[in-house]
Amino acid sequence: MEKRGGHPLLRGGRRAEKGGYRHGFSAAQMRTLSAMCGAFVPTVPMKAACLGGGKDEVAELLVRRGQKEAVALVKLVLWVLATRLGTLVLCGSLSLSWRFPFINKFSDMPVEKREHILMKWNREKSFIFLRLVFVIVKVFCLYVFYSLTNEEDENRAWKAIGYNIPSEEKPHKSRGERPLEKGIIETMDKTDSSLRQSLIESRKAWRSPTTLGNTPIPSTVMLS
Repeated sequence: MEKRGGHPLLRGGRRAEKGGYRHGFSAAQMRTLSAMCGAFVPTVPMKAACLGGGKDEVAELLVRRGQKEAVALVKLVLWVLATRLGTLVLCGSLSLSWRFPFINKFSDMPVEKREHILMKWNREKSFIFLRLVFVIVKVFCLYVFYSLTNEEDENRAWKAIGYNIPSEEKPHKSRGERPLEKGIIETMDKTDSSLRQSLIESRKAWRSPTTLGNTPIPSTVMLS
């Protein structure tokens, strides 16, 4: 039994080895994106779950597969959430704290508050762009989380959800002669006389017989 190998582009660390990421997100935007991904999948740290720069893989996939307008919108919201004032505008009172500087950036907020904010965005009816950002980031985040594998074609999250990699069994070789092999005569190692003898011994039903020399050849015999 053999495990199916994961697609090379989904294996951890491969893109970084080929020259790094080209998503163009700033460090501040990546911290915010990582905080979002950590809210969508809070049970396992994003870095450990995605096995090779999870947040970078999310950003890279978003830039490569997402619409330009969607990518621009996500980048803008991530940039706004990277500031305290922007977080206050988009997240409201949940960004406030009793400790200095009293306003948290999105990445500095506890995961419970981040989850509450994202769920609020999902129900948003006035500012539809926040709902769009929620859907876009969630789709790409979960796709990378459950798809990316390490060099052993494993993902730590699969075991937690009860998923097992399908195994491929090599087909068993048939020990006996298969029905379609009956009547097949290999001609490479036969001389004219041995071929004539093999044809005589085949004892096949005669259909529109042809001849090899003076010996009739049944049409049901296949020469190879």
